[in-house]
Amino acid sequence: MPGLIDAHIHAYFYDMNVNRLERLPATMYAHHAANMLRDMLDRGFTTVRDTGGADYGLWLAIQKGLITAPRLYYCEKALSQTGGHADTRHHHDYHHHDEHVVMCGCCFANPLGVIVDGVDSVRRVIREQLRRGASFIKFMGSGGVASVSDPLEGIQFGNDEVRAIVEEVENHLVYCTAHIHPDRALKRAIGLGVHCIEHGTLIEADTANMAADKGVNIVPTLAVIAGLAERGEEFGHPRESLDKLEQIRTKRSSGSITEARRGEGWFRHRSDRRAAADAVDRVQPALTRVLELRDPEPGHRRERRDHPRQGPDRRDFGGRLCRYPGGRWQPAGEPSADGRRRRPHPRS
Repeated sequence: MPGLIDAHIHAYFYDMNVNRLERLPATMYAHHAANMLRDMLDRGFTTVRDTGGADYGLWLAIQKGLITAPRLYYCEKALSQTGGHADTRHHHDYHHHDEHVVMCGCCFANPLGVIVDGVDSVRRVIREQLRRGASFIKFMGSGGVASVSDPLEGIQFGNDEVRAIVEEVENHLVYCTAHIHPDRALKRAIGLGVHCIEHGTLIEADTANMAADKGVNIVPTLAVIAGLAERGEEFGHPRESLDKLEQIRTKRSSGSITEARRGEGWFRHRSDRRAAADAVDRVQPALTRVLELRDPEPGHRRERRDHPRQGPDRRDFGGRLCRYPGGRWQPAGEPSADGRRRRPHPRS
């Protein structure tokens, strides 16, 4: 069988309590990443997409053979507004110069995210992360479960900041993805041109149709909610996070599109093939609608080619064009100017 692909991991997520995670030395979560990625490869995952944390150093260690791991795509650190989902400081960490907060030169960062506010700061951080080889850019578009200081239903980043993110990634010929749970935040992101969504747990059918019509991809991570519900407290999830997790489960169970998401099993990296199949079976009809409408009409399917920054397709975000040497855009089925297939870029 072909290798498995995991489209949403956090290689540096060593501790389920993010307030403890950011106090750990970098060497600690780097060793955790090596162990985690080796275990994933042993279980059949040959490609992984890190959506917050992994960086050029981890990619380089894989390329040099220092660690055994699947092929890695990474976005560097996820962008978060102050008090957003990737701002892992506790309520009581009131001073932004607390010694456990890492300074990156222009803003505050932790193992998973970087805190930015305002259009200019957003543009600067995106350009810097793409300079360091990021395959795509991720930002936090709503509250989340793991963070303790933001409301789950809250919308994060202003419209002008989101437009700046979309513009910057399209200028660099890559894409952006947004962490989002609530439906109203999903509608806003899709309307502002965001290319991909992580989670989307509270999506409604009309929003799924909207995503499909605009060609927006959704990475549902359905098994994560079940897994955290089963063992989150055991693994150190803080009380605030467990309460928000219950909020998601309650809203899902009361909605019309959520019955398919229920199930006792959950897909862990150490689970068997049956658990993986169960996770796939729980994908709700609304997200199925997205997948159905993402494919072009029969006979118009384009061949995928390697891109300088690889990862999910960069063919004009609609599946018709791709970039070849010399910078020009052309139909994906045509040969490149020199007649050769593109090689993977070192920063893939």
